[in-house]
Amino acid sequence: MSISKESKPILLTIMLLAAAFVVFFANRLLPQNSIFPSRSGDLTILLWLFFAIDIGFIVALILGV
Repeated sequence: MSISKESKPILLTIMLLAAAFVVFFANRLLPQNSIFPSRSGDLTILLWLFFAIDIGFIVALILGV
């Protein structure tokens, strides 16, 4: 099954939104035994994940235009 050229940016945006929500709430869902920092921990991992998601949104924007 091939994905049409018009629907790729929409599907990418939906997947990135889902990933952003997972990363945003990961600290509450997996507080202790995860790669994500605790409440008083370092936020660099989360910031890099959000940076990668933002790059994906830019790619979806370019594909959509």
